[in-house]
Amino acid sequence: MSDLLLRGTNIPRVFRNATYADYDTNRGDPQILEMLQQWRPTDAQPSVLMVGPPGLAKTMLACAALNEYQKDLNFRAGQGKQLTTKRDESVLTYLRQERSPVYFVQLSEWIDLQLQLIRMEPGFRRDEIDSTEYYEINRLLLDLRTRVKLLVVDDVGKEHRTNTGFAEDAFDLLVRKRYNEGLGTIYTSNIPLDQWSSEYSVSMQSLIERSSLILTFR
Repeated sequence: MSDLLLRGTNIPRVFRNATYADYDTNRGDPQILEMLQQWRPTDAQPSVLMVGPPGLAKTMLACAALNEYQKDLNFRAGQGKQLTTKRDESVLTYLRQERSPVYFVQLSEWIDLQLQLIRMEPGFRRDEIDSTEYYEINRLLLDLRTRVKLLVVDDVGKEHRTNTGFAEDAFDLLVRKRYNEGLGTIYTSNIPLDQWSSEYSVSMQSLIERSSLILTFR
């Protein structure tokens, strides 16, 4: 699983080749496209929140941003070096690992991985399960929190939540850790930002407001 993090982006197949040119500015807001193209993660504003009703190309644009970022990365990493051949997979993997991996994950997937690790913990400690999968999941979660330079967290608000607050806490951990590390993150959500205080917490809403470029789709 951690190998896939370095070799691929986990972008859904339908958006795997998406670019900014795929955004229909006749139907959508051209200013949103312009602001996203100009955005670069900074310490003060390392994230983007794309918020609005479904069906307005939020996920497509987020995937396009990943693709454009990765394309620029590979171009810059290959300058002056013989590293552009597709046959040299080990070199490309090394570049993505060392320089700037990008990744796509739905928030529900992130939470499911956390729960899967917790369920495996007792068997792992008793040496009753194959530790390979446990270590791979743990490494992937760590990479998503602290290593991936540009991460898309898709469909915030669609994750399953219970009265334990586990999902909210898991999301809070991801947001705060990436913010503290200064890592670029793009969130997509159907939930208006002014409702995040009730859906998650007041502090979560405040953090997203002050650390994100807010792109509102209508």
